[in-house]
Amino acid sequence: MDILKIIAYLLIAILPLAVLIRDWKFSDKRTKKNHNITLGIIILWLIVSVVSACFVLYDSAKIDNYQKILEEKNEKIITLTEKISNWISGGDSYCFIYPMIDEISDRQTLGLRHQGENPIFDVSISIENRSIDLPLKERYEEIRESHAKDVAERRIKKRDLQMEMDQLLNSRKERFNPGNLSPGTMVNLSRHKLPEEEQQEFFIQIHTRNGYFTQTIKQKKVNGRWKSTWQLLKHENNGELKKLETFIPPDFEFNNNS
Repeated sequence: MDILKIIAYLLIAILPLAVLIRDWKFSDKRTKKNHNITLGIIILWLIVSVVSACFVLYDSAKIDNYQKILEEKNEKIITLTEKISNWISGGDSYCFIYPMIDEISDRQTLGLRHQGENPIFDVSISIENRSIDLPLKERYEEIRESHAKDVAERRIKKRDLQMEMDQLLNSRKERFNPGNLSPGTMVNLSRHKLPEEEQQEFFIQIHTRNGYFTQTIKQKKVNGRWKSTWQLLKHENNGELKKLETFIPPDFEFNNNS
């Protein structure tokens, strides 16, 4: 629009001048005095039109500069809003269990490590030691093979066995509620003795304000020393799994059951 205005101003100035030149060329000497007066007016008009066009061009550049400044400020506001939102929700930060083995004392500490730029809020964790052997298979067989003649008695027996299985499963779980984690921090959650067996496995569930995560830790002795491998997954709202952390030592080998 500004370019069209400038062109219009220049046409307004040029067209009368062209008409004046044409009349000057084909007029006689008696009318040239009047043409001199008209010429002065048109030249003045031309100057004013050119100056007006310059002002329009200047205003256009000024408006463009203001728009650029406004866009930059909007981008800063959007960035700041995203930072505040991420700071409140946790953004893409996460935490995971980091195993620390002390072979001198034959003990292991499970630490909760923060990863990311934003704090993490409302952290709750469940750690299940799947290496603890439970007589689950026998209990399932008892439920399936329950042939009590009385229906009510059979239902009571199934309910009691189911409650017993739930208690057995919960007996190998540890639950923690560390609350909030600041960036760059790690909190020690549990410390326990390493097993006599040469391998063990943990399944961890992590609930935070910004999502639900699961982690699997597998450990075994390699050349007389304990080695750990783990993988951390985030469960997205659309049902997909996003891999966040994977650690495998170079000398760690999986067996057929891993």
